[in-house]
Amino acid sequence: MKLLESSKELEVRYNFPLKKLTSIKVGGEALLFIPHTYSALEELTAILGDRFYILGGGSAILAEERITTPVIKLGREFVGIERKDETVLEVGSATFLSSVLNYCLKNNLEGLEEFAGMPATVGGMAKLDATCFGKNFLSLVEEMEVFFSGRIYRMRRIEKNEKGIITKVRIRLKASSKGRKRLNYFLGERLKRQDFSFPSAGCIFKNPKNISAGFLIERCGLKGRSVGDAFVSLKHANFILNRGEAIFRDIEELILLIKREVREIFGIELEEKIIKWRN
Repeated sequence: MKLLESSKELEVRYNFPLKKLTSIKVGGEALLFIPHTYSALEELTAILGDRFYILGGGSAILAEERITTPVIKLGREFVGIERKDETVLEVGSATFLSSVLNYCLKNNLEGLEEFAGMPATVGGMAKLDATCFGKNFLSLVEEMEVFFSGRIYRMRRIEKNEKGIITKVRIRLKASSKGRKRLNYFLGERLKRQDFSFPSAGCIFKNPKNISAGFLIERCGLKGRSVGDAFVSLKHANFILNRGEAIFRDIEELILLIKREVREIFGIELEEKIIKWRN
């Protein structure tokens, strides 16, 4: 079909290695579409229906070694920042958080500093309601523009497993000249607490009420436990790291082991934060 050939509005990449686009560097080959315009996205989804995965920054994705479901990654028209009033920004969902933070620093806006250092797009953060240092990203979101079945909707949030594609996010910040100081503080805290020695997907599990998932995993004696090239961080037990050649099955086995141990010792069922892509 003509649409499935690369053009100025749509890039098509066959057998693309997803591990190049995921922060944990795991994922096999897939059919990757990069629509650069709304019209290309509309035509593409008309063909694919609801059978696709949507990829943002890849920081919370764990993909199998062979993905037969097509993958969509939004392109140029979905990147950008527009200031709607003194403290409100409308941000294209494919815009990386780092770009928004730089904009905020230049324009004396504050509110996103807790998330500094996340290799994520704004759309991905909104979809998963990213949480850092006790702050939820959705607490800043006024509304989202969501593309679904050829139409645009505006909503406050979207469920993790819904097939709607976030195309814009409107966030409310506050005017402040203290953004750089706060950003440096939270970046420093992230570097002290988290493990960046090897690729990871960030925190694997949500924190249960009133307790840290990392604390539970550590108390189970699981720091350093490994399966293949995947291992539990010695610095932050809620991180699973990829020593180099880890695959989906290694990490999934380690996740199941952690959940089983925590359930048997503490009677707590850990809930995963990451999204798993399977065939």
